[in-house]
Amino acid sequence: MTIATSHQEMFKPTCSYDEAMEQATGTMQTYFCKAVSTVDAEFGEGYAKKNPHLISTLTSAQVSDFNNCVITKALWEIAEAIQRNAEAIYEQS
Repeated sequence: MTIATSHQEMFKPTCSYDEAMEQATGTMQTYFCKAVSTVDAEFGEGYAKKNPHLISTLTSAQVSDFNNCVITKALWEIAEAIQRNAEAIYEQS
């Protein structure tokens, strides 16, 4: 079964490498600020500044969690598409 070109284009990433780099910078800033505020809220003001390794670890965990969520969502969507195609093929036979 061939997917129409227009359908393929709908899911094609549209940002350039420069735009992706810009977005990544903003995303990391968000992760960093959230990690600092979370640590300071939990352990007291200034704790994050005194423990940069903790901030690094939390930021890495945030990135991993986001990546896992995105990959899981993409795989689920692929599985649903395969199921729809299988059902369509079954109905045609």
